[in-house]
Amino acid sequence: MRLASGIFACAVASCAMWFCLFQGVSSARPSADTATRVELSVAPIPTTANPSPGTPQVSWSTGDGSPGQVTVTPEGAKEVLFTSAPEGTASAPWIAPGRTYVFKLYSTTSRRRLLARLKVGHAPALTIVAIPTSPRRTSAVVDRVLQLLAFGSVVLLALLTAMHVREARSDG
Repeated sequence: MRLASGIFACAVASCAMWFCLFQGVSSARPSADTATRVELSVAPIPTTANPSPGTPQVSWSTGDGSPGQVTVTPEGAKEVLFTSAPEGTASAPWIAPGRTYVFKLYSTTSRRRLLARLKVGHAPALTIVAIPTSPRRTSAVVDRVLQLLAFGSVVLLALLTAMHVREARSDG
């Protein structure tokens, strides 16, 4: 009887594993409208020729919706947090012509990871440091095959369990 309960526990565990696999495969597919581009920009930028072009706006996106932080390092100062969100736009009215500022965009999902660096000043220069990783994609056919294999293993274990229980009852 102990063996039958052990096999039953294996069948239950297999059902749980099948459910997790089924859920994982179906949710691994990103939506079609998900952006996968890192963005970091400042506009308009005051210059000595045009010191008042309007209020500078900093725009950013982590590219995958993950939490993000934008920091700024004014010329000769320490890096400070400017704003945090996966994406957005924020005013930076303190940007002055002739000064250099370095903006950095970090992803803060599990650990802080630099995604982009933007140097604003005499000649703006954007450097994309890291591209966000998108979830691994599988085709619909592969998804279906994996689901059928998982389901088939559960059915097989259930049949083996039923056969063993029937045999154990006939022996006892």
